[in-house]
Amino acid sequence: MKNKRKFRKALARITWLLIACVICTSAVLYQRGIFDFSFYIRNHNSPVPPAETTPTTTDAPVTEAKPDTKYDDEYALQFVDALRAATNIANVGAGILQGGEAVKFEFADFDTLAAEGYELTYADFDAEGKMQICLINTGIDAPYDKAGYESYEMYFYSEAKDNYTIPEGKRKIIYASQTGVRLYMGYIIVDDGETQTVYDSFGKKLYSEITAYFIPALTRDRNNNPLFIINDYRYNGMYYYLDAEGNLIQSDYDDATDNRGLYFDYVPTYGLSDNGIYIQSAMVTIKTEITSQIIETDAPETEEVYDTTEPDEAVTIYTEEVLTPPEDVVTEEVIPEDTQIEYTDLPTPETTPTPETTAEVETEQLTDAEIGENDQDYWDEDYSPVNETLPPEDYEYEDEYEYEYEDEYEYEEEYEEEYEEEITEEITEELTEAPETTDTQAPDTDITDIVTDEIVTEKIITEEIITEEITTEEITTEEITTEEPVTEAPPQYVVIDTIYSDELRFAYGFSEWYMITGYNYKEAYSFNEHYAAVVYPDNVLLFINEYGKIDYYLYRETYYWSNNGRYAFSIFTAPVLRGIQSVGSFYFDEGYVRVRQLDTDKYYGNPDWLIAEYDYLIDDYGRKFDIPADYTLVGYSDGVLLLERDGLYGYYSIEGRWIAQPIFTFARPFAEGLGVIGFANGIKGVIDTEGNVVIPFEYEEISQVSTGIIAAYSETIGNWQFFGKVAKTVE
Repeated sequence: MKNKRKFRKALARITWLLIACVICTSAVLYQRGIFDFSFYIRNHNSPVPPAETTPTTTDAPVTEAKPDTKYDDEYALQFVDALRAATNIANVGAGILQGGEAVKFEFADFDTLAAEGYELTYADFDAEGKMQICLINTGIDAPYDKAGYESYEMYFYSEAKDNYTIPEGKRKIIYASQTGVRLYMGYIIVDDGETQTVYDSFGKKLYSEITAYFIPALTRDRNNNPLFIINDYRYNGMYYYLDAEGNLIQSDYDDATDNRGLYFDYVPTYGLSDNGIYIQSAMVTIKTEITSQIIETDAPETEEVYDTTEPDEAVTIYTEEVLTPPEDVVTEEVIPEDTQIEYTDLPTPETTPTPETTAEVETEQLTDAEIGENDQDYWDEDYSPVNETLPPEDYEYEDEYEYEYEDEYEYEEEYEEEYEEEITEEITEELTEAPETTDTQAPDTDITDIVTDEIVTEKIITEEIITEEITTEEITTEEITTEEPVTEAPPQYVVIDTIYSDELRFAYGFSEWYMITGYNYKEAYSFNEHYAAVVYPDNVLLFINEYGKIDYYLYRETYYWSNNGRYAFSIFTAPVLRGIQSVGSFYFDEGYVRVRQLDTDKYYGNPDWLIAEYDYLIDDYGRKFDIPADYTLVGYSDGVLLLERDGLYGYYSIEGRWIAQPIFTFARPFAEGLGVIGFANGIKGVIDTEGNVVIPFEYEEISQVSTGIIAAYSETIGNWQFFGKVAKTVE
């Protein structure tokens, strides 16, 4: 009984010890990312980002509040009086709201200013008063419908299988609501839901087309012509532009090489080089080698036959099968020709035929002249007794070989005696310091009689040391020989197929004959403020300087431990959405550029398993701009950040101050130095980069600034008004 209890206690302890070891080992392996538990509960809404920043929602609307946040008309009404009474809105909403009498704005007529030397410009609005906003009398009587007319437009969106798959950016043409007037790269497009009519900036009619067929392409060709897509079988979906007379002309635009990264209503200078270094493109042949790893397999089993006379090195003879020959056939041992055997003595075969069954064989004897004076050289040569029969057991060797060996042995003894006499003479001279020959010494006296026992002992020790050194070398050789098969060699691959494909690649240079980079990039964008954005074939985004070198301050490709204990891979990459949602990407503006950081789980493979995405604003040293806590970067342009939190928008300057408090439910990114901001269901206005009011908060609809013109609708006026941004070019 006692033995059983002891056994049970010992078994229980061992069991608990094993369980503890399994738990600890599993925890360590999970931490290292070797495997994942099937019951590991993940957040199915969004990955948890690091505490330092907040990930950007790339699909966040620019001009609308979040669906789960609603602001009624009363919310907007509390700011109306303050906005209308302010000439600068930087402090509106920052403290106690103060009303007052509304500021009255008076705008000059364009024709009047044109007579004074002013011209329409798309340059950034100058807050110091060198530019003016004027009214343009276009004579266009455009309809207005708050619900909107259905028309086609380009739409950008992202798509992913789930919350942990990296989204892919896509675009398509969809129906969208237009309130009657929209601007496109300096054109005024009036849409009544059936027909679109295109006017120039001053109201000249250029072109008219069915609404379903005529679509702004949101891009320009190399000649800076605004492009349209004609969605009709007559035009095959090609790109077209309008000339000054309104003729529709097909463009040579190639979207793969001529796009400027983003698609939106941009000015002609957007995305163009500012230093004379231009993008070159070419079809490059890419060589792809499909390899297979070489896996070594064991050699086929063979019968090993060893020499029984114990030679210096064991010789393996491979035979497929050993058959017992008939008694009347001579047994021959056949050895492959490429097998070299060194014999120290004649081998003894396993089966020796009897004299009765062995055929008589005439053995050719070599003379002394053929063997040479030193017969040892003969035996040192490679000797392969192919197809030779062995002599019978009672065969008597000739005595000449014995005499030769005896002569050789006597020669070796004489050599040792001479070597011993030389060492003895040297040692005797050192001890006695006597001359080599003296008159007092008898002629027949042997020099070895003078040598002491100590000297002889020293000679023996020296021989032992030499023997030990030789033995050590032999052991070292054996160790190296035995360790070679154990050492794991690096994997070897063999090319099983080679595929050649032509792919588009980009490079930079002053011309085709003066290049500063090779054709290495999958995407390439023009230089701006000393840097150019490039995308490698593995989707890593980085920046190169004017020497064609990578700027490692702006480079990110690293690993780190994520918050959930996983090993993460982090890079900068191109934005998912290529519309105005990503404005600020690719090109430096006022010393900053917008980048997308993509973090993936290395265990699940790059870039298949998404951990988080971040939207940062960095300077030319790679330092992140300090965005106010809990705010999301929606857009960046003209040195102004458009930030959002809980469906409310505001403008934040790179100088670290609010130029429009985050109290608004509608906002557009800055364009040409002007920003449109207000309330989705209320009034809107236009401000400059200092927060000064340029167009008052009296309009229900205001378009984005489009190559120098602005469209605004007021219910009080009951019609559309068109504003122009002008600058004086002639003094």
